Amino acid sequence: MNDLGLKSDGEDFVRMHSELNEFLFRETLAGRSVVIFIDEAQNLTDTVLETVRLLSDFESADKKLLQIVLAGQPELAQRLSRPGMAQLRQRIAIQARLDALTAAEVVHYIRHRLQVAGYRNTELFTPGALGLCYSRSAAVVAFFLFLDHKQSLQTAGLSSVGSFPRVRRFRDLLWRP
Repeated sequence: MNDLGLKSDGEDFVRMHSELNEFLFRETLAGRSVVIFIDEAQNLTDTVLETVRLLSDFESADKKLLQIVLAGQPELAQRLSRPGMAQLRQRIAIQARLDALTAAEVVHYIRHRLQVAGYRNTELFTPGALGLCYSRSAAVVAFFLFLDHKQSLQTAGLSSVGSFPRVRRFRDLLWRP
C-alpha cells in the first residue's frame, strides 16, 4: 500500500481494505488500470497466495479494479494445480507458458539486446559462441535475461572491464568485474 501512496502503518485490516478499494475505484474512474506484477511467484507461500486471491476480489459492478500478474517457473503451474489452490485457480483469466527459444531466436535476441545497449562494433560473438549460448542455456529466456543484463552493462561501459573482447567460448560469458 505504501507503494501506491496509501497509509498502512498502524492501520487495521478493515481500514486498509477500505482505503485500497477507494483508491482502486478512483483510478478506474480516471481511466487508469492498477496492475500488481509478482515475479518468481512459485516461491510464494500458500498464505501469500491466499492474500493474492483476496486481492482479486476488488471489483466494481462491471469490472475488476485490480489486475494481478503472476509470473514464475513451471513449478508455479504445479502449485496452482493443487486442490488447495482451486479458489485462486478459478480467478485466473489467462494462463500462458513461454516456450524455449529456437536457435535463430537466440541469435536474434542477443544481437538485438546488444544493439539496444549501444553496441555498434563488429560481431561480438563468434558463431560457435552463439551456438553454445543456445545449447547450454536450453534456450530458456531467463538465462538470456541474466546474460543480457551483464553484457549490456559491459557494452554500455558501466563495468570495470576495460575492453569488450569478442566472445569465443561459453565460459567467456561469465561475469568478471
